Amino acid sequence: PILTGSRVLIRYSLMYQGRGPTPSARLLQESISPLRWAFGNLKPMDRMVLYPLCRKYSSCQLIRRGLSALSRDHRSKAEAILSSSPGWTLLIVNCKLVHKEETGFYGEMIKSSKSNSVLGVYDVEGRNVSAAEKPFLRDALDFTSAARNHSGVDPGMILTTNEGVALGDLWGSSSLTSSEERYYGGHNKTYSYNATFLLAYDSNYRDVEFECLKGEAGTSKIAASIVSFRDYGLFERLATMLESKHKCVLNTNSCQVLLEFLLRSRVARAKRISFSTKVVAGLSLTNEPNANLYSTILTVCGKLGCAAQMASCISLLLQNSKRKKDRDLSVFLRRADFLLKFNRLDSSSLSLQSLVINDMNSSKRTVDSTCTINELIYALISTHGAHAVAAVVRETLSFLSRHHSSNISVVAIMDRASLISKMNEEHSFAFLADSFNRFANEFSSMIRGMLVPSFATYLAGENKRLGLKAISWVLEHGNDRAFDNLGKWIAGSENETRSLVTALSSESEASGTLALSILNKCAVQQKSDGYGWSNTYRDANGRRPPSLHTRIFLAEFPGITSKRDSVGRVTLHYAVDKKETPFDTIHRVLESFPRAASILDPVTKLYPFMQAGMNSQVDATFSLLLENPSLVTGVHCNQTTNKRKRSPSMDL
Repeated sequence: PILTGSRVLIRYSLMYQGRGPTPSARLLQESISPLRWAFGNLKPMDRMVLYPLCRKYSSCQLIRRGLSALSRDHRSKAEAILSSSPGWTLLIVNCKLVHKEETGFYGEMIKSSKSNSVLGVYDVEGRNVSAAEKPFLRDALDFTSAARNHSGVDPGMILTTNEGVALGDLWGSSSLTSSEERYYGGHNKTYSYNATFLLAYDSNYRDVEFECLKGEAGTSKIAASIVSFRDYGLFERLATMLESKHKCVLNTNSCQVLLEFLLRSRVARAKRISFSTKVVAGLSLTNEPNANLYSTILTVCGKLGCAAQMASCISLLLQNSKRKKDRDLSVFLRRADFLLKFNRLDSSSLSLQSLVINDMNSSKRTVDSTCTINELIYALISTHGAHAVAAVVRETLSFLSRHHSSNISVVAIMDRASLISKMNEEHSFAFLADSFNRFANEFSSMIRGMLVPSFATYLAGENKRLGLKAISWVLEHGNDRAFDNLGKWIAGSENETRSLVTALSSESEASGTLALSILNKCAVQQKSDGYGWSNTYRDANGRRPPSLHTRIFLAEFPGITSKRDSVGRVTLHYAVDKKETPFDTIHRVLESFPRAASILDPVTKLYPFMQAGMNSQVDATFSLLLENPSLVTGVHCNQTTNKRKRSPSMDL
């Protein structure tokens, strides 16, 4: 029985009886337009039919007798196909299906697999045409899909029966070729099916549609032919294949070539819109539109006024999970640029949040070039304005923060610093406060690890000002752990200490306050015990002094320990505030500014010797008291009178 198809009855009269307007070419065109529209919505006819015969005919029979080798019922079906489809090619195909099953201890199915092969192809006269037809069949058909799964669902053959028949019903009887018992119970079984199929296809199908089934390589040739010969009939066949066959896809270049061809075309606007939507929807899932293709799509939407019609296929294009998989972050920034431009053309406005920003949250995103990311962000702001892309900038910075790694390159982390700095200077987004905090803590952690030699080199280069700015963010926005990480990086190597000190000295604006903050909050608490210190610094006992990095700071910035910071503390206050600070460092700081021993800490309200004593630093406590023994008397008086009198010797 015929299960699909269309029947159309057309009644018409060429007699004009004087009623109504006089017939004209314009009226005729208007009257047949609805009919053309109706025909355009009909499903395209099948260009190929596959009919399973549910048994196998031997190759000897087919070669000797051809179509006559078939049974009366099967031969009648073959003759019916030939008579109803003039110009079609009819083939008799012998195939083999291998079905493997793995069952468990109780006979339950664990897994199964199917594979097929074409054994022979014969024409109606019995000639063996396997050599010519096998490549075509391999690309055009998958005979495995003729086998239904265990639930009776057909995965999608071109033509099958409607009944929920089982695997063997389509392929005939099977033979158990092997059975192996598994050592923990269950069996591995292999079944073989051999069957003959009737295959009929339109001969013209092989010229174009078969080329389309080759994928991007085939459609590239078809697209070139369409443009070269301005063949709209060929375009129609390509569009039909793009809709109906998943193997028929376009690459980025073919998609753009066809859209540009439609822009130059003079055919009806509705036809061009229909072609354009099919071309965009036919883009291969492995291809991401580039900037040129995005621009061409926007031009098509603007010139043809078809943004509303394009919205659905563009939404599907951007939502496809396979196309988004493992894509670089720059891909989604380009999508954001395209979507913001597209929404100017379409009042319905596709959602930037759901189609771009949410996808940037995925852990599968990567970043190949942070420099490219920055350039794209700057271009987005320049084109669309800061307010329109604020959410994109926020998610970009958040992504770069979440996906930082201890072995990330120094260029990448400094590109991120450059982005934050520029956004803060020019736009002052509210979310930048969180970005500063994240960067400060992550940056200090990273330079302590694999970035050690690289960041020292960076400070010696032309971008040292940005490097110093990043360090200042650690001091301004970081926590105690960030200070500790930065300090350990400084004390870890002579090269790192000297590169930082040299960079600070060359920047007059930063040499004072920033150097003091680095020394106080990060450096004085650390020991110079890394592998980056030369053995020439060892003393007579073979020990390396723990204050080598502090000495370099004191030598480069004389008098730095006598300066008060923003809260009124001097370097000695920071040195004695941590019990881990080496005595040698405290001694060097005190030696550079002895009067610091007599300055009350405005934060702890303690003298340095008191704080050292609380941290069980006995040697430091004794040395600080020797510097000003009168402090003990001052403390005694304070305890008896409950009032402290400051002497001039206690101030700077």
